[in-house]
Amino acid sequence: MVKSSVFIIIVLLGSPLVAPVLAQKKTTSPQNSLEKLAGDFWQWRARFQPFSKDDIPRIERPGGPRDWSATAIAKQRTTLLDFETRLGKMDPSDWDIAHKVDYRLMGSALARVRWELDIQRRWIVDPTFYLDQTLTALQDELLPPPPFDSTRSHEILTRMENIPQILSDAKANLHPLRPFAGLAIRPGVGGGSGVPSSGPGSTMRAELSTILGSVPTALTGVGQRPVELG
Repeated sequence: MVKSSVFIIIVLLGSPLVAPVLAQKKTTSPQNSLEKLAGDFWQWRARFQPFSKDDIPRIERPGGPRDWSATAIAKQRTTLLDFETRLGKMDPSDWDIAHKVDYRLMGSALARVRWELDIQRRWIVDPTFYLDQTLTALQDELLPPPPFDSTRSHEILTRMENIPQILSDAKANLHPLRPFAGLAIRPGVGGGSGVPSSGPGSTMRAELSTILGSVPTALTGVGQRPVELG
């Protein structure tokens, strides 16, 4: 009787009806849910992580314009809350050490974004934040050595074209603290610069000249918002 029961179990485990169920159970394990959360988060983070002059947080980013309007930031908060909720529903108490460490690191990554948005709040109090999202973003794309292929050249133009809109968002969002405002309006910030004579070609240089013409105007007044003492 025991032998026959074992035989039945072996047959069932090898059955095409049972195998998908076992596979589904395996792929929906808490550890795999954590991996899915991490994948979703880092894809999102690559898109929305602020640019910074600091070398440490630099990452590979998808191309395209950035949006720092109040509406876009509200959407970031909503997405972040969803990530926090997903992590909060996990119970790592019986996980192995490696996955427990991953769980803690995921919590730390989410806490970093929450800190940026709601505690540090550079997007509200620091005009130089928007200089990072415009000039530093452009610098990051310009500094790597050639070649300047069509994809890279297009991204350079996109980041330049994005500058006036980001600075318009800055003027709407900012209630700067005095020390940060002083940094943003110090002499030399916002001054125009010439377009290099060597580069991707005369057509692109013409586009760059047109875009550059609007940048100094857009920069004007970024640090000259109502100032809070700090």
